Amino acid sequence: MAFKKLSTISTTSFNSAASCDFLFDYEQFVSDKLKETKSVVRGKTFAPSSLRCDRLQWFKLRGTEPDSITTPDMSLSFIAELGTACHRNLQSNLIEFLGDNWLEVDDYLKTIDLGREYSLTKESDSPETLVTFYDPPIRFACDGIVIYKGITYLLEIKTSELSSWQTLTTVKPEHADQIKTYSALLKLPNVLVIYQERQYGELKCFELKVPQSSWDETFKRFSMVMNCVKTNIAPEGLPIGDKWCTPSYCPYYKKCQEYGR
Repeated sequence: MAFKKLSTISTTSFNSAASCDFLFDYEQFVSDKLKETKSVVRGKTFAPSSLRCDRLQWFKLRGTEPDSITTPDMSLSFIAELGTACHRNLQSNLIEFLGDNWLEVDDYLKTIDLGREYSLTKESDSPETLVTFYDPPIRFACDGIVIYKGITYLLEIKTSELSSWQTLTTVKPEHADQIKTYSALLKLPNVLVIYQERQYGELKCFELKVPQSSWDETFKRFSMVMNCVKTNIAPEGLPIGDKWCTPSYCPYYKKCQEYGR
């Protein structure tokens, strides 16, 4: 068995050799599992949750292998799992609350012409629908489409830590590009964004109106990044110091440094 680093162990986390070994072995198992997951090269598509960064999208569309990870951030993975659980619970309640005003994505899409080829996948254990577009290549989960007071809204659910949630007064900037992209692709200018605080489950809701000019800008960005892939020219990344430009958040952080900022 490998030696344990004292810096990673808290003596209040166990009370015997057996409990110490059990905890260490389990956490090592989770860490190895995360490393394997993070190292997989996903499909050559835009990454919806990271649309703020054109450089990351460029790596993704090229099918670039992610950076090798020595120690994955287990806390971020746990937060993501909490977020998924919050999504499922909130969606279940919303479906019951809205009744016929909760629209199935395929039923909504039958009523409009998106002008783009797409396919839908409905997960059996989730109310979300996976939407795949082929040009631009992107795949994302639609949290919901609802009718409220006669208006059809795109519904987007986000979770937040308590400290950030308490000061939240509008849609977070790091979520804006993702939400505007979904709005453009699905031709839904009216958006309701629900934020749920992860500790106590409290909610905030913000309305966002996405104009046609924003849709046009979204498709211009798609075209620009895809053209950069064809010409093998790396687009600009996030500015230095951006909290999302770190090894924890970006799977291509090390490779990105090779291209300069």
